[in-house]
Amino acid sequence: MSGHRKWSEIRGSMTPERAAALAEEHRLSSVLEGLHRLREARGVSQEELARAWDTSQPNVSKIERQQDLHYSTIKRYVESLGGEVRLLAVFPDEEVEVRLDRAEVAPRSRAQAGTDAGGPRAPSAPGE
Repeated sequence: MSGHRKWSEIRGSMTPERAAALAEEHRLSSVLEGLHRLREARGVSQEELARAWDTSQPNVSKIERQQDLHYSTIKRYVESLGGEVRLLAVFPDEEVEVRLDRAEVAPRSRAQAGTDAGGPRAPSAPGE
């Protein structure tokens, strides 16, 4: 045998803590990939975003590749694209929009969150 193990064997032998850490890493990676996709879906180049953000294109590239970002960095990134960031804490019985800039929370029931026009929105396509 070559010394290689099947992924199913490795995954099956992980501790719950390691599995949770791996899931969190995957989630963060998806978020960061989402910033890149969001920028591209808006039809904005790294250079254009850098000018709107008053930073450099290499800095935008670096941010899109980072594993861990501050909320303030994500907020400035999205605002430079013309959007707004909303932080949503999701619990089994409710969703709470956390407003860090105003130090307040706005609780919503899970049913209300699904129909609320102010809730999370999918990014629109360029030109919409």
